[in-house]
Amino acid sequence: MKTSAYKKASGFTLIELMVAMAITTILVVIIVTLTTRGIEIWKNITQEISTSSKAQIALQTMCDDLQCLQIRRGNDYEWFYAANDEKVLGTDGGPQGLRITNSAQLIFFTSSIDRNKAVESEQKNTKADLYKAQGDINAVGYRLMYRDQILNIDGNAGKGFATYSLYRQIVSPKQTYQNLLAQTDLKRAYNRYEENDKKHFLVENIIEMTLVLEVEYTTVNGTGSKKQLRREIKSIPIISTSSGGEAYKSVEVFGDRLAVSKTGGKADSDMEQGRILAASITMTVVSDEGMNIVQNARKNGRTPNQADFFRKYTNSYSQSVMLPTPQ
Repeated sequence: MKTSAYKKASGFTLIELMVAMAITTILVVIIVTLTTRGIEIWKNITQEISTSSKAQIALQTMCDDLQCLQIRRGNDYEWFYAANDEKVLGTDGGPQGLRITNSAQLIFFTSSIDRNKAVESEQKNTKADLYKAQGDINAVGYRLMYRDQILNIDGNAGKGFATYSLYRQIVSPKQTYQNLLAQTDLKRAYNRYEENDKKHFLVENIIEMTLVLEVEYTTVNGTGSKKQLRREIKSIPIISTSSGGEAYKSVEVFGDRLAVSKTGGKADSDMEQGRILAASITMTVVSDEGMNIVQNARKNGRTPNQADFFRKYTNSYSQSVMLPTPQ
């Protein structure tokens, strides 16, 4: 007798399918979340590296120039000028609400490590001129501006793609010798080159540049036989501030004196015979994402909260340098 066995076909029940789909959905969500988070982390790290690199380039270049600062004693010529940059603190420093708030303008003499490039850029120089210029002194100027450095137009004109840009104007030894050395008003003498400093772009996305100078000077206490000399060191911040604290408008170094002016134009006579020991430079860099917000703010007129913007989209970097003793 033949017997037939009937075997029921196996398969997934509806509940099993729903459980499997739920688990798959959860896994997909986790994978997408981790991927998105990874992309965000990668983006943040990339922007951090980018902004850090920009600041390091600018800081190192300025420190190299300051380490080679040239000052000669025994004359009334001006060798170093640092002041609040009144121009960018006005209407030329970016969109409303995101303008450059702190910026120091610097002009000084240095034996720049790339001084020969500036000499070679002058087409009228002969080989003999280039040979004689080896090791000569350059004048260097630093300024922040909000400009489109490619089209060379003011960023507040509403055209182009402007950035907060740091410019370094290096004047050749020949022009420095002919027009800038042995001047009693370095800022005024430098004005003829200031018109061309838009061509000397150094680095972008720098929205603030603060300079703090360490000044050493001597004070006299008492009179007659009780007179005592005391060595003082004071930090002089070259910044613009409305906080009511002590702020300084400018520091000028001459061959025979130091001229320190507080905000309001009042000179600090105690430091007249002092000297600058060191300089600390702080730069605030805007991330690329922050620059997109700046561009949108300029176009649509909607300015983001300044405190929130600086907290989310900027980083500050500082570097200090000892200055050489005047000769």
